[in-house]
Amino acid sequence: MDRILKEKLAVSLCAADISCSYIAVNPILDNRDELIENQQIIYKILLDNIESTLTPEFVGIEHKVLDQLWHSAIELTAADIISEAISLKPVLYDRTEKVNERIIFHFNRLKDYFPLTPQDEELQPAISAKNEDTAPQYHEENEIIFDNDIPDKTPVMSLDKIKSLHKKHRRKKKSSFQ
Repeated sequence: MDRILKEKLAVSLCAADISCSYIAVNPILDNRDELIENQQIIYKILLDNIESTLTPEFVGIEHKVLDQLWHSAIELTAADIISEAISLKPVLYDRTEKVNERIIFHFNRLKDYFPLTPQDEELQPAISAKNEDTAPQYHEENEIIFDNDIPDKTPVMSLDKIKSLHKKHRRKKKSSFQ
């Protein structure tokens, strides 16, 4: 992955830390801006290490399919962070190691579904052009309608809706402990 993508991915992980309050809005002892900057540096180093381990032949090189796999793996890991599947204050494991583990897990799982072959690079523009006009159509209650006009019952929620539900859940959890 190139430098710009790596920086964007580090920012995504850092944003997840902010969303789940791992980086507090009003830290007691530290400067919030410095905490954000330090966490972003940690994630950039983490991504450097993972990239050189998993895809050493592509270090620093743009590769459309591979870059999309990295983006998807980071997006899933950020969801793990926001949902607190990766604990804010773990007792039995190191949080950074857990983030590292989840990135590797998601990347390898996605790579199994979308294997990298030389023809992927040639097909990518054709696939993208074909899919541009196929935005999902929605039925009532956010059900996606496929070609056979049967709605998919999988609920579709925006990231903002998921975050607001998560915040409500966290408030309920806090109030039940008090």
